[in-house]
Amino acid sequence: MPKSLLTFAVTLAVAFAAGAVESGSDETSELNGYFARLEERVLEESEIPLKEYGSDKFPQEITRSQNLAESGKYLEAAAVLSALLEVEMASDWRAMLTTRVEILKKWAESKKIELSDYRRFYLDTGPQWFRKRAKPIVALWKMNSVDETQKLALLRDLLRKRGDTEGEQLVLKTIATSRHATSDDAANALLEIGNQHYQSGDYGQAEAVWLKVREQFPTSAAWAKAVFNLGVLHKEKGEFPQAIHYFEQLLKADVNDLEPGGHIMEAYRNHRPRSQWEIGNCLFAQKKYREALEAYRLAETKYPFRSWCGTCQAGYRYRYAFYQGLCYDWLGEPATAVRLYCKAIRGPLGPPSAPEAYLRIVDLYEAAGQREALGQLLDAIDQQHLAEVKRHMKGEKQIDDQKILKSSPSRTMRRVLELRQMEAAEDWHALIGLLKIKGTVAGPDEAHARRGNWEAVEAARLLAKHSKATVPLLIARLERADRQDVKWVYYALGRCGTEEAVEALKANALKETNCWWTNAVIYALSLAGERGDIALRELAKVAEENLKGSIQRYREGRIGDRDADITFPEPKNIPSLPKTPDVEQRPSWPIVLAGCVGVVGIFLGIWRFLRRRT
Repeated sequence: MPKSLLTFAVTLAVAFAAGAVESGSDETSELNGYFARLEERVLEESEIPLKEYGSDKFPQEITRSQNLAESGKYLEAAAVLSALLEVEMASDWRAMLTTRVEILKKWAESKKIELSDYRRFYLDTGPQWFRKRAKPIVALWKMNSVDETQKLALLRDLLRKRGDTEGEQLVLKTIATSRHATSDDAANALLEIGNQHYQSGDYGQAEAVWLKVREQFPTSAAWAKAVFNLGVLHKEKGEFPQAIHYFEQLLKADVNDLEPGGHIMEAYRNHRPRSQWEIGNCLFAQKKYREALEAYRLAETKYPFRSWCGTCQAGYRYRYAFYQGLCYDWLGEPATAVRLYCKAIRGPLGPPSAPEAYLRIVDLYEAAGQREALGQLLDAIDQQHLAEVKRHMKGEKQIDDQKILKSSPSRTMRRVLELRQMEAAEDWHALIGLLKIKGTVAGPDEAHARRGNWEAVEAARLLAKHSKATVPLLIARLERADRQDVKWVYYALGRCGTEEAVEALKANALKETNCWWTNAVIYALSLAGERGDIALRELAKVAEENLKGSIQRYREGRIGDRDADITFPEPKNIPSLPKTPDVEQRPSWPIVLAGCVGVVGIFLGIWRFLRRRT
């Protein structure tokens, strides 16, 4: 198509005259220049080819409607989608197509495009519509007689969807300086600019922008987010006192903890609960375990997380008990730690989400040589679980006790003991058989996958203790394992870290072509100590394509989530551990103080009474 006709089609597609955001600032001038360059690229952007979908008519027709809509042929585009509605399809697809048809007909009849419809059409009706195309963005940029703030916000979202960081940042800068923008709009724009700098690794620029939000927009909703981000940034840099300073600012501020969250898994922002929790994390990172313990207690009692999500609330309950137990563990009080770990696992949140407490309980009892006490503890946990379930089911049809016990928290610890029995029996094949994908297709280079597949992680740890015998078996397993499971065999070899294991990983790294597997093998090498480091340097010299990309991602800290793993102290001189899971209730200092005052008052009263008698 000639360039002149294509330019006309783009203009016709939105039915408006050429125009732009008001000039008058460097940011706007820069944005005008950016869109001028983007418009030149649009002239080279051809229609979406239908052949991408082979003989599959459904996506072909959806794509045909997109091409027609971009050319301003709204009725024709609506007709294509209306014909598709005649066939059977999932309800969500039917709803999306129906919405899209309604919008297209409205545009054709009114000759006018409203920004709310534009957003619904390109962003709110499914993933197939936008395809990171530049034409809809340029068309939106040319719109006149629309709300400037809404237009810029929609441009920002379209550019973000397209993955165009340069364009998005320019739009955000324009919003931040626009005379049409409210203070909240400007603050939110600056906050997003800082977030983008942070995500790209430019922490200096991120801090500068967030400080600007903190100083210039103290009454905006973005203020709390910027201050929290500053705290997190300093925490990650190891500057814990400065991080705590920012988190304490939030505790003293009048912020809305019930502000809606930023995504579907975050019910509320919980500004102060999150800040108090991070204060605990900062103190813990400095090995100030007693102070961290008090901070975590304060998070539970004074600044509890709030959520309408039952699973999230269970997660918070687990977190409170587990991290208080972890503090006692590091303080050399394992008996109290065990009771708190038991409290953590009593809720519905257990493996694969959080296996650490279960594993640690078994570790402590085994290190203390108190297997019999552990058995009594597990039996007590079973009885407690049985009683709780029956109490909740009162009046309902009763379930067999054995079925109830299948969901007891003790099941996981009993399974841990089974794995360790395999080790004692030198049943290496049974342990290697556990190096499998379970509940997730992600590899061990992602922390959530390691936690969700704790059996594979524990099996790898046990195998690594006997690497002389197990490494040859693991190398042989590489040839027979299912493709997905190979990632976990790599992981086990990395934990073994022997010369033979590292050589096998190097050889396989050069064979892998898929980025998910190159990520897994590079992560495995990162676990192999000095030998692994040498191997990574050698591979970097010859790596190409996906292997080269994986090495780069590892160096940037984007593979491995190394800081996400929880560490425990080495068990030493462990006293008698509890045989029941009950948590000792320690009175808080106000109660203790009130009790002391009461006792003193009683003695004074008796003394005065006796003086009067004498």
